[in-house]
Amino acid sequence: GGAPERLAKVLDAALVACDYVVQVGDLEPAYEQVRSRLLTNGHKFFTVPGNHDAGYDGLSVPGVLTVERNWKFTTPDGLATFIGIDNSDRHLTDAGRALFIDRGPSIYGFVFAHMSPWPIMLPDGNVNNHTMLEGGPNPDADWLVAQLKLRADAMACGHYHGATLQRAPWGDLIVEGRGGAAPDLAYTLVTVIPDGWSYQSSPALG
Repeated sequence: GGAPERLAKVLDAALVACDYVVQVGDLEPAYEQVRSRLLTNGHKFFTVPGNHDAGYDGLSVPGVLTVERNWKFTTPDGLATFIGIDNSDRHLTDAGRALFIDRGPSIYGFVFAHMSPWPIMLPDGNVNNHTMLEGGPNPDADWLVAQLKLRADAMACGHYHGATLQRAPWGDLIVEGRGGAAPDLAYTLVTVIPDGWSYQSSPALG
């Protein structure tokens, strides 16, 4: 999250440029900015909680807006299914696990969470364990990796306040933590077509 106005700047740029936007956690302290954009862009804007998001459930507005911790969405064209899961305390909930029972008939599956279940390989070659594994071996991380191998083509996460793209046991891992707390503001744009997908970084936003 970082400074609310910085996160708002990234979200507004992404919401203009993209068909769908997923914010991968640590919204604190920008809940007001996130809630207002969920209210106006709820058909294309999704969130998952981060480890700093103690107030995440307060994003919901009774009778108007319901913000889930775990969710599934399939694009109307059937091209992709998005699964959003809460692993903000390094563990999974039963509700999150249940989403992996059936991906549905979509061509591609993308999973979004705050923490990676796998070590992050940084662009300089160093390995970062600011992941579900930062407290040591984690059966929930192992379970998630096994499910990703079966039911996902790529996973996107945050937690590490930078950006990198790497190959993981299930396919692609996108790490994108430049939404407000990082020195550089940007987002990762994923373009999906029936024959595959590509990734690119947005222009620097400040």
